[in-house]
Amino acid sequence: DVYLPDEILCGDCWKQRKHRRAVVLGGGNVAVDVARVLKNAGIEHVSICYRGTTFQIKALAAAREASYQDGITLQLHAQPYACRTENGRLQAVQFHRTETVGKNALETVCLTLESDFEIPADMMVYAVGFEVNTEDFAHDKGIAFDNGHIHTQGTRTSIKHVYAVGDLAGGRSVIQAIADGKSAAVALHTTLRKTD
Repeated sequence: DVYLPDEILCGDCWKQRKHRRAVVLGGGNVAVDVARVLKNAGIEHVSICYRGTTFQIKALAAAREASYQDGITLQLHAQPYACRTENGRLQAVQFHRTETVGKNALETVCLTLESDFEIPADMMVYAVGFEVNTEDFAHDKGIAFDNGHIHTQGTRTSIKHVYAVGDLAGGRSVIQAIADGKSAAVALHTTLRKTD
């Protein structure tokens, strides 16, 4: 069975399937959050699989440490390429081993096709992250940016009645994004009531 993060973090239909082994694809905070939810829900074996190195993982160090304490396995240099199924059910996720090329650990990752391996799993969560594409936002409209994210004071942007939360505003976890979203909704509601 293949899931997206919101199906794990916001739903519970997956719990009815009685999964035992999970592979979480990704290296960000969402991947770590998902893995911890799965482990704490009783999934016996949970592995976070990431194509790069420890230095390339975007998850907060504290979140990674908490996942290790929970007994979650971190499999680095792992690029998924296929799923092995039997009778329509996931049996394993198959990976190519990757290696980092370049002068430092933050350089490009390339595939090393001679070293394939698989991790037994009856569920997989596709929790890869997304980079904010600031090109999608018009800098000339007055939206202020700071280190590649929309600059906010609380959740307010530099434009009246415009709020930003989550990845867009540099949020580092799902929990923070949810809390900020609630704060933004309250602030917008309060502002709109004042203008009535």
